[in-house]
Amino acid sequence: MDTILSQSSFRYSNEPFNQWFEVIYKVTEFTSVNNLHGINTQTKVIYDQPWVTKFKQEMAEQLVAIDPVSKCDWITNGKIYYLANTFIIKHHFFNRDLDNMQKITQDCISDAVHINDSHIVENHNYKAYRPGDYEYLISKFGISNYNYNKYR
Repeated sequence: MDTILSQSSFRYSNEPFNQWFEVIYKVTEFTSVNNLHGINTQTKVIYDQPWVTKFKQEMAEQLVAIDPVSKCDWITNGKIYYLANTFIIKHHFFNRDLDNMQKITQDCISDAVHINDSHIVENHNYKAYRPGDYEYLISKFGISNYNYNKYR
């Protein structure tokens, strides 16, 4: 996958109390956790479907190209994070569940920035329609100010 868009769109802030990075990713098609795995009925081995492998590879290539960890040292020092995603879908808009696309995308991003995704305490997701050959993700990841202890 071409990484020009993700590299040119990459923006970030390292300011105290305003730490985030934002990027536009280009992918062939978002995949869903509903069709994530297949099983070989003879060997009983579970495997990622080919389209899942392709999606993960496309995301990983773009995340390696922008290398947010080297530019945003707060990523590995943070405790809790937020993730805001806008999925721009090319077809089947009303047949694709937002939460199913969000999970695998969150996994790709959290793997690339070396955090456990259980530390993402805020998640905002949107989807939009744009016909074309590719799908896009506008994603913002940052340090959360949410008080996760407020109900103690």
